[in-house]
Amino acid sequence: MLWTVSYPEAPRQESVGRWGCGRLVSLLLPWILLVVPGCRQQGLIEASPDIREAAESPSESVDAGMAWGLVGRITAPRLPGGAPPRGEACAGGSPLDSWRVGPERGLADVVVEARLVSKHPSAAGRVVSHQKGETEVLELRIADCRFQPRVSVVPRNTVLRAGHDDPGLHTFHLYRGAADERERSLQNIAVPPGGPPVEWGLELSSRLHVRSDHLEWMEGWIVVTDHPAAITDEQGRFAMPHLDPGEWEVVLWHERLGEYRAFVSVPPDGPASLYTEFPLPP
Repeated sequence: MLWTVSYPEAPRQESVGRWGCGRLVSLLLPWILLVVPGCRQQGLIEASPDIREAAESPSESVDAGMAWGLVGRITAPRLPGGAPPRGEACAGGSPLDSWRVGPERGLADVVVEARLVSKHPSAAGRVVSHQKGETEVLELRIADCRFQPRVSVVPRNTVLRAGHDDPGLHTFHLYRGAADERERSLQNIAVPPGGPPVEWGLELSSRLHVRSDHLEWMEGWIVVTDHPAAITDEQGRFAMPHLDPGEWEVVLWHERLGEYRAFVSVPPDGPASLYTEFPLPP
C-alpha cells in the first residue's frame, strides 16, 4: 500500500518498480494529502472527507515552531461487521485493548517509523542523532490482567525492565516476528512474586511479541528500531520532530492490521504531514 506526499521544491522522486505506480509526485500544501486516482487499482485509497477535514487543522499536540519533522493522524478503517468485540481479560478485569479507536476514528497504538531515503541539499553534512546519549529503560508491568503498556516503540539497546505486584509467578515471553509470521522464541523472563523487576537488554532491531505462558489473553508488543519512530495517541495523532529535510519512507504497523508504507518529503522550512486511513489487509 503506497501513499506519496511531496512539496513544490522537493527533490526528484525516483521510481520504485515493485509497487507498480512508483512514487507518484504531487504538489501539495502541507496539510493536504492527495491520492492519484490512476493508481487506485494498485491499492491506493482516497482520503475520506473526515481525514481531509482533519488535515486542514494541525494537531494541537504538535509544536507550531517545529522547524522540520513529520506530523500526522492515522484513522481506523471501517471493519466489515463493525468493531471487534472487547472481551474481558479476566473476571471483572480490564477489557482487551488491541483495537483502540477514538470517537472520530483515530487509531491508537500505530507504530510509525521513518527511514531516510535521501537528504535534501540543504541538509548536506548535517548529522542528527535520534537516540539519547544515555541508555533508555522501558518499564513493562503486569497490572489488571494485562501488559502495560501494551504497545511500545524504543531504540535499540533499550533496557527492558519487567515487573509485577501479583502474588504468583509471571513470565514475559519474548518472540521475534509478528502474529501473521512464524514467530521464534527469543527470551523468556520469569519474574517471581515479591521480587525486584528483571532487566534484559533489547539489542536487536526487531518486532517483539510479548506473551504470558500462563494467561493466553495476555500479550503485548515492543518494536525495537534504529530509525526515528513514534506511536499514535488515543486520537490517532503522532509527531516526529527533527527529521532531516529530504525523502523518507514511512512504515506504519498495527497489531491487527499489519504493515503498510508511505513516502513523504520533508521540506527545509517546516514539517511534512501524513493524514491517512489505515487500509484493511488484503
